[in-house]
Amino acid sequence: MSTNSQLQSVIDTLISVDNRLSNIEQQGGYVHTQAVAATQWTVIHGLERSPGIFVTDDAGNIVEFDRSDPNFSTAILTFSSATSGKAVCS
Repeated sequence: MSTNSQLQSVIDTLISVDNRLSNIEQQGGYVHTQAVAATQWTVIHGLERSPGIFVTDDAGNIVEFDRSDPNFSTAILTFSSATSGKAVCS
């Protein structure tokens, strides 16, 4: 596979992921973007319930985390190392 076709494959995958994230938001979910790597994220989702959450890092890998919910609109996510990426709440 040529470098250009590999690059196009990565671009197509990112577009697909972005479209899926938009669909989650349209269906009443919330997507939190953490641009600056941190070991703790405060996710204010405003869903008034305790949603299911999964996290992907900037490379698209699923990341494990510990979670606490101080209220039904906020989740605190704690990571073993500084992480940036997206938290998808649904």
